[in-house]
Amino acid sequence: MPVVIRELHVQVNVDERADSEERPVRDLETNRESLISECVERVMEILKRSEQR
Repeated sequence: MPVVIRELHVQVNVDERADSEERPVRDLETNRESLISECVERVMEILKRSEQR
C-alpha cells in the first residue's frame, strides 16, 4: 500500500553571524592561487598523456 504525503513542513534556522563574517582577502587569494595551480597541473597531465598516444 503506497504512502501519500499531502503536507510537508520544513523548518530552517539561519545563523546570521556566519553571513556577516567576511573571510580575509588573503585566504581567498590563496585559495584562488591553489585552484589555478591545480587546474594547470591537471591540464598538463592530460596533454602529456595525449602526446604519449
